[in-house]
Amino acid sequence: IKPELGYRNRPQYASYTAASFLRKSELAARRQVNLERAITWSFEFEHAAWFSGQRQLTTQGLDLPVRHAFRMFERLRGERISAQSDRQLSVDEIIAKGVREQADIGAFASRDGDKISLLLWHYHDDDTPGPDADVSLSLGNMDGKPLKSCRQQRIDEEHGNPFKAWLAMGSPKAPTVEQIKQLQAATVIDADAPELATNKDSTNLTIKLPRQSVVLLEFTP
Repeated sequence: IKPELGYRNRPQYASYTAASFLRKSELAARRQVNLERAITWSFEFEHAAWFSGQRQLTTQGLDLPVRHAFRMFERLRGERISAQSDRQLSVDEIIAKGVREQADIGAFASRDGDKISLLLWHYHDDDTPGPDADVSLSLGNMDGKPLKSCRQQRIDEEHGNPFKAWLAMGSPKAPTVEQIKQLQAATVIDADAPELATNKDSTNLTIKLPRQSVVLLEFTP
């Protein structure tokens, strides 16, 4: 693996993708562009080594973290609704300086019928250890009804991250059948639902958002 390409195997690439792709709608609105969809360039390298760092969404059939990010995007259906984060950097700041100082902790939400989907990310250009973000969320009721059910999916060091498991195995060039099963288990992104607190006006919860992570929360009444 070329060191400069290793980021493509890690959750950082997923958090970068979330932080950049979801801002395309903001840029399109600013430039009065009718943006219908966005695409990414990726390929299949049939004889590539495990976790080779090439421009791909999978390695030897295993989903990489960035592929899960695109799956999360697909679940942001319906119409976009307002979601605000007091730690989300502005587009102009990112264009001018990148994400080199304060981390970008952002949110994007949509509503499809009686479901609200909320995507959160915690991104920094430098893939070095940093503190978790303690995120407090407050969601207004839907048509007067509190949101009482929540499904959670996560991409971070412990979820959807087979690269970490592969490194722990000693980076085998030809994993055994049992090792492949362990790597497949490490691709899982489903996580326990967070605890919700509801009142007559809103639904509230707190979660931890590790550095270089993406979280999808899906709420229903």
